[in-house]
Amino acid sequence: LGAAAPGVGALGLRTSMRNQWPCEVLRVESGQAVARVRLRLGPAGGGAVELVARVTRESAELLGLCPGLRALVLCKATAVKVAATGVVGRRAGARNRLEGTVARIARSESGDEVSLQLAPAVRLVGFAPPGMMGRLGSAAVATIAETALVVALVD
Repeated sequence: LGAAAPGVGALGLRTSMRNQWPCEVLRVESGQAVARVRLRLGPAGGGAVELVARVTRESAELLGLCPGLRALVLCKATAVKVAATGVVGRRAGARNRLEGTVARIARSESGDEVSLQLAPAVRLVGFAPPGMMGRLGSAAVATIAETALVVALVD
């Protein structure tokens, strides 16, 4: 799942969201109705991955999102599109482009479930078209739309 910190399960809440990542808010860019929240996934410095989530401005204000705040980012595996490196193009709204290595593949006629290792303690789960993924250890890229990320606070 995510990094080695507790996820939603530690709250006594169970969810179908396979991707649960502890993050730190880097910056909040508020517009009239929408805010873009830049987050760091993983350790500061080397190995960190940056994500951008789009939430309503009101949600950002209600959560009190600000730089340095620890948050939990959630994302359904079905919202993560995975492809071999060099195959993926830019999807509309998919500003999050995450590179990693294939750690697991569960092949299926309807699509392959793929687990990518992004950094030493960071994994994600997504889907690729059937038969499109290489083998374990091969390079791959995941894309996630900003609107597919849910930002939560853990007390």
